[in-house]
Amino acid sequence: MKKAIVFAPLLLLLIGWNSTDLLDKKIKPKTKKVILLDYTIERSPMLIEVENTHANTNVPTANKMVMDTAVRKFYFLYDNYGQLYTVKSYSLEDDKETNPFRINMKVNNQKQLSIINLENKTDRLELIHKNDLLHQIAHYDPEFDELVINTFTYGNNRLPKRTQLGNIDNPSELIDVSFTYDERQNVKQMIYPYGDTISYDYDLKNYTFGQQPYYYNPFYYLAVDWLIFTNYTPKNNIVKVEDNDSIVTIDYKYNENNMPITAKVTRTNKANTKDISVLNEYEFYYKEIVVSLRD
Repeated sequence: MKKAIVFAPLLLLLIGWNSTDLLDKKIKPKTKKVILLDYTIERSPMLIEVENTHANTNVPTANKMVMDTAVRKFYFLYDNYGQLYTVKSYSLEDDKETNPFRINMKVNNQKQLSIINLENKTDRLELIHKNDLLHQIAHYDPEFDELVINTFTYGNNRLPKRTQLGNIDNPSELIDVSFTYDERQNVKQMIYPYGDTISYDYDLKNYTFGQQPYYYNPFYYLAVDWLIFTNYTPKNNIVKVEDNDSIVTIDYKYNENNMPITAKVTRTNKANTKDISVLNEYEFYYKEIVVSLRD
């Protein structure tokens, strides 16, 4: 009997140790390494007015316009699952960060975007979902004292088919835009009222934000901005944007993972093909992080 009593705590200890060991193995989260965009530098040529100095200050001279380059840096922050939740950007002037802008994405219990805070908590977008798809984006515009709503409808492939934007109290001012897709489910055309269209061509490389559960891209000519925050997930990068007046081309250089590391955006005027201008240049920098896998 005494031996049984002595062995019992030892047996319980062994059982407890094994159970704890098994529990540790069971609850240990699954992880993987992913490569995500860390930060981007955007350069945009611009004309600025400078004072035209003259040796004789009594002689009036007009200011002159000269070309300069605006530089802005974008930082991308991710949660433990690798989901983008904050984007910060700054203008770079004399190696100093100025004119900050920040956007924060909040996720609800269903892992859906619910609130997008812009520069401050009073300036925000509210997102409403229906059938696990983004249904509406609401934004109160204090400048015009109106509530602007963007409403999405979807096709059989659960991709955005149409969106309607404007103040629902003024139906005559609502804007309807529809979308068509190519075989890889990239947006092929964006069709405005009265037949105006924007067409897109793509490369066959990996899309910069391809691992995100929602569509987000802050770079105007590299994105279909009407679909921001929807479930649209392009497979590739835009290389050409064409409308009635111009053709915009984007030339990329890629790394060994087929991810863009630079991009140059150039616009050509259709009415005068010699009228060519560089709109933006980008540098993309990536980082490898370990993320948890969702259940």
